[in-house]
Amino acid sequence: MKTTILIVCVAVLGFLPLSARAFSLGESANFYIDSSFDPAGRSQISAVLKNIGNSAYFYIDSNWWSGLSSSEQVQKLNDLNRISREFDGTIYPTLRNVFGTEWRPGIDNDERITILITPMPEKVGGYFNPSDEYSRSKIQNSNEREMVYFNALNLSGSLAPAFIAQEFQHLISFYQKDKLQGVSEEVWLNELRSEMAVTLCGYDRELGGSNLEMRIKNFLDKPYDSLTEWQNTPNDYGVINLFGHYLTDQYGIEVLTESMKNPQNGIESLNKALKKLGYNKDFSQIFIDWTIASYVDDCSLGQYFCYKSDNLKNFKVTPLVNFIPFVGTSQFSVVNTTKDWAGNWYKFSGGHDALKIEFTGPLGAGMKIPYVVTDINGKNSLNYFSLDIWQKGTIYVPDFGTKNISLVIIPSIQKKISDFSGNEPSYQISWTATTIKNSEIPAENSSASILIPDGSLVRAKGDYKVYVVGGQYRRWIQSPEIFNFYGHLKWENVIEASIGQLLDFEESFLVREKDDYKVYKIENGKKRWLNMTAQNFEVNGYKWDEIFIINQKERDYFPTGASILK
Repeated sequence: MKTTILIVCVAVLGFLPLSARAFSLGESANFYIDSSFDPAGRSQISAVLKNIGNSAYFYIDSNWWSGLSSSEQVQKLNDLNRISREFDGTIYPTLRNVFGTEWRPGIDNDERITILITPMPEKVGGYFNPSDEYSRSKIQNSNEREMVYFNALNLSGSLAPAFIAQEFQHLISFYQKDKLQGVSEEVWLNELRSEMAVTLCGYDRELGGSNLEMRIKNFLDKPYDSLTEWQNTPNDYGVINLFGHYLTDQYGIEVLTESMKNPQNGIESLNKALKKLGYNKDFSQIFIDWTIASYVDDCSLGQYFCYKSDNLKNFKVTPLVNFIPFVGTSQFSVVNTTKDWAGNWYKFSGGHDALKIEFTGPLGAGMKIPYVVTDINGKNSLNYFSLDIWQKGTIYVPDFGTKNISLVIIPSIQKKISDFSGNEPSYQISWTATTIKNSEIPAENSSASILIPDGSLVRAKGDYKVYVVGGQYRRWIQSPEIFNFYGHLKWENVIEASIGQLLDFEESFLVREKDDYKVYKIENGKKRWLNMTAQNFEVNGYKWDEIFIINQKERDYFPTGASILK
């Protein structure tokens, strides 16, 4: 009986809330650590409390600390004070505002989180262990704290705040997804949010020495790495970072915020967020646009085919090159492998007449293969393979090596959409390149230009979107109802053009009603009045010739959104 009472008492005392007593600088505590991240293979350490900020306790590994000289300890304390201030002033409020809060007061019933500083392998910035969010009755080596781990070797480094921001996002994600929604986030998307956390906190503002600079190098080292397969390599971080920048450049950080809040994970959560925010593109289309943007980075090709970040203005992936002989006829075939959601860029150059490419992908792969032709003046044009049910397709490029100097095909597999692991299946893709004469191009594949006069209705082959063109601009007619507001418009008059020809016209979303001076921007299904002077209209990059005249019915069709004041 006494033994039973003693056991119960010990158990109760062992789980007293940590905030039931005050913490003091200089006091020690024992922590479990992940032995795979410890150079000595330790699973437990003693650490001393060296800083108490408004939002966090900072503990330093006692053994590591005692091995420092007096002057080194002074320097490390200065570094720690700097990081503590940065955490309180930037990291903590910024990430909680965007992604939500961590579990607070949480399992330890304490408003502050714990940051444990201990040595790790050189290339490790830190980590988060979700075991710490459970009681020891469920997970024996839990520290029963809201906490993250930081590599002591980076304490004086410029990337220290960036690493802590990444791990704090993981702590937030656990609460927002696992605790509140009852789902575990896909690893790749969780890591993507952490990469974007660094940018959100302003640590990529200067490219030199930044996390972004490191990730660009990681990506270019292996650009065909899968976005969703996670093996925790530098290349994995490179691809999610570049895709994350593109996604948030084009669709805003709100996409990541909304995907954090919903009870789905991975691709499904992003699709739900995109739909809620009013975008008509899904993850599949955005991924393809990203692969195109990563090669051309050319806003003139369309607003979705470039990076918006100043630090990525000149970023371009280098394709694998296939050289076509300048004389004679030739044919060669290539077989390659790829994985779901991996970018692939294959370039063809050389040649002297016309080029025929026959492509074959795996059955059921859901492939949509863009290709980019660059002419002798450096102008890019975009089109897509038309694949049959066997995932086979053929394209022809006339005047290859003379008027058109290069072709890049950008295939990607989109077969699997959830439950990704560190070892995803590989798929085989192949193509055959053949030089032919221009006269041998079938008539139905001729790329002869179609005359598209002002006022024409036009759509790209295989695309449902119908545009009206005027000058150098095109305007999307966003619903059949709008089409029917104009009695003179006939569906049979819609011209079918190539993607490249359609993209010769810039897309405009500016409209005004014939008898009304107000210019509106159609955005996310609403009309927003550009409430500004003529001078500010031009200063903000708008152009008078891109305004389309619409009728009153169409103007009133769109609900009114907030005015744009600048």
